[in-house]
Amino acid sequence: MNFNDRIQLISGIEGEVDSEECEILYELAKKCKKGVIVEIGSYKGLSTVCLGYGSMDGFKKRVYGVDTFVGTGEKANLNLPSYLSEFRKNIFNNRLHKLVKPRVGLSIEVAKTFKQKIGLLFIDGGHAYEDIKSDFKSWSPKMIKGGVIAFHDIDSWTEPTRFINENIRGNKKYERLGQVKSVFYIRV
Repeated sequence: MNFNDRIQLISGIEGEVDSEECEILYELAKKCKKGVIVEIGSYKGLSTVCLGYGSMDGFKKRVYGVDTFVGTGEKANLNLPSYLSEFRKNIFNNRLHKLVKPRVGLSIEVAKTFKQKIGLLFIDGGHAYEDIKSDFKSWSPKMIKGGVIAFHDIDSWTEPTRFINENIRGNKKYERLGQVKSVFYIRV
């Protein structure tokens, strides 16, 4: 199957990535040959499903969705019910439950016990500069050589864009692979 075959299946899932951004996540996951796939900031699973379908149609690498499932920063509300059940429902309804697994907790805390090497990392958690910096510092050392890191909300949100401009763009350690709308991706 290809992304166009999958797009109808994901259209009802609430999330902040559009179809073009979903497609690049699908394609990146489909090409991931080594390591696992990790998403920081899964919300209700829209981008996770895109990654899951890409992995399913590619090399069938495990996908981990890392989230508190109660929001982050100013959106966090521990008094509201978790949206983990909706995430799980969306994963199950798309028949990805054997491939996609949630990891519940703060990204930097989950990273401390995460042992697998990562082939594709998608950073879309907290959007404050320090959140992005912490996610990057906690997870990028787990990348395989030649792995891909994608960031969301670049050139559309101030703090993610500032992080990229100050730390990634122009840094010879990273190869810029491209950008589709607000998804910016590099090879490490």
